[in-house]
Amino acid sequence: MTDNGNDLEGLFAAARRDAPVASGDLMARVLGDAYAMQPETVVRIVPVRRAWWRVLLAAVGGWPAVSGLVTATLVGVWIGASGTASLGERAADLLGDEAAMYLADLEPLGGFSQIEG
Repeated sequence: MTDNGNDLEGLFAAARRDAPVASGDLMARVLGDAYAMQPETVVRIVPVRRAWWRVLLAAVGGWPAVSGLVTATLVGVWIGASGTASLGERAADLLGDEAAMYLADLEPLGGFSQIEG
């Protein structure tokens, strides 16, 4: 053999050219053995029963949607229980004095206790 690898390339080319082909009888026996080794599969469709709360949860949109609904409900209960007379003051306390000028007037009748007229 020489060091340049030409002999090896010639051998590879001859092997690609003269590739053996399996006979049809051999392929039939191999496939027969393979099919004999495979287990029989029985397809059985079983209806999936889900709990009613899982169906409701999926219909609403999952846990993120439920957490938003719970938050909105709690805020509504808090506003309903505390009344809206002092909502502007509470919002100013939460947001700070600088944000008070951006708040809408939430008191009834614009904060007037009486209507003059």
